[in-house]
Amino acid sequence: MKNVRACSFCQGDEAEGYATALALDQAIAGLPVPFPLRVAYSGCPNGCAEPLMQDIGVVKSGNRYDIYAGGRATGVNPRPGRRVAQSLSDHQVVTAVGRLIHFYQQQANKRERFWQFVDQVGSEALIRAAESDE
Repeated sequence: MKNVRACSFCQGDEAEGYATALALDQAIAGLPVPFPLRVAYSGCPNGCAEPLMQDIGVVKSGNRYDIYAGGRATGVNPRPGRRVAQSLSDHQVVTAVGRLIHFYQQQANKRERFWQFVDQVGSEALIRAAESDE
């Protein structure tokens, strides 16, 4: 796992959830995954960290968070991620991202990119994985 890519918190650290971004980074940085995974966090819907174009993206809107999965910024067919969870609290978003990564760790083939994994398992499986307690 790489560290979380975050926006510049232009509205202020507290307003845009710096503590949540830091908690997310601490929870996932260094985890073993089948292929390097990019996670981005934006403290508002402007999306300065390009969360929809990363493997997993978190977007804060008001006091709630949405998670997007399967974005692809490079190649001849770039695409935004699909929303797999919405209106989560700060604690729920860290837990849900952890569940998505665990699902990827357990189910993906070695060296399988996350966007390929998303295509293979489908959005519904990711939605269930983000919600489940396994």
